[in-house]
Amino acid sequence: RSGGGNENALAESQACAEDFSLIQVSHPLANIIYDELVSPRGHHVILTGHAGDGKTTIALEILKRLRGLPSDAPLSSPMLDREECNGVTIIKDLSERNRQQDHELIKELKGRSRRFLLVSNTGTLLDLVKSQHANIRKSQVELEDAVLNAIDSQDGQGELALADDLHFLVFNLAQLDNLDIAQSIFAKMLAKERWQCCGSCVNAE
Repeated sequence: RSGGGNENALAESQACAEDFSLIQVSHPLANIIYDELVSPRGHHVILTGHAGDGKTTIALEILKRLRGLPSDAPLSSPMLDREECNGVTIIKDLSERNRQQDHELIKELKGRSRRFLLVSNTGTLLDLVKSQHANIRKSQVELEDAVLNAIDSQDGQGELALADDLHFLVFNLAQLDNLDIAQSIFAKMLAKERWQCCGSCVNAE
């Protein structure tokens, strides 16, 4: 069900796969981020972490909630690079953005007419903010220190204030203990009812 076309190939395939619900486990962080995005006093959110940590899958779960869909319901089409729904914009991979539009993106973030969820690895996030240092009115060194401090929190959650009108909550999946979620997924994978049809397979032995 997946290909190797890009680093998000698996998560993008899962978005439309009906059988993904058989092993899908809701991530508690999705509830926290969703509440922040829809709160009148909420902040923009940055979701970061290593490749394969589940960033895109969490973003997908939040998009479904914004659309009023169950977390295990498949989408009719894959997520777009930029999804907009109910006053929230999700950019599912900041590395795929059009860099010529970075100035406009910062302007949108400052305007706060919408809440943004930015999904990004550390390098791409640093590239964005440092390239816009003149627009943000801070030095590249100041911006780099602010980003690195925000993602280095031991509990995986930090605050990032790039300017008076540019605040984020930052969640770093690389700092979170996801063992319970992995065990729940594994238990669903091994459930007996998933394997009953294998008994009649010619390669059963």
